[in-house]
Amino acid sequence: MLYLLKYVFAQGLPVEMEKLLLRPNISGHFANILTSALTPMIERHIKEILTTSFFQFHSQQSASMHQELMRELRGEISTIKSELGNWHNEAMRGQEVSLISRLIDVLNLFFANADHHPRAGAHCAGPIGAGEIPQH
Repeated sequence: MLYLLKYVFAQGLPVEMEKLLLRPNISGHFANILTSALTPMIERHIKEILTTSFFQFHSQQSASMHQELMRELRGEISTIKSELGNWHNEAMRGQEVSLISRLIDVLNLFFANADHHPRAGAHCAGPIGAGEIPQH
């Protein structure tokens, strides 16, 4: 029997068989049988390829991107922290200069007022760099 099948396929299909197989309903039926048999195998093969190579590659790329992003964020946070520290120090120096300037102005005003009213300023040494205390 096997020999007969090999002989028939080796000789080619008879013309009537070819015409029968080329009819749309028969060829469609064979196509449906082939796709229903091959589709699960193809899907399984594609899923295996995706899980073994693509998802691992994607996971590695995501981890690498996450590490790089964290490194960049840490650098930016460090830079911002440094800039804020510098800004704070400059602001404090400016406040100190302003306070010292106001203190000098207040002292000069106080001592200038003490020169006009000797009794009110008798206990003071006078303006900055002034001479002796007035005597009564």
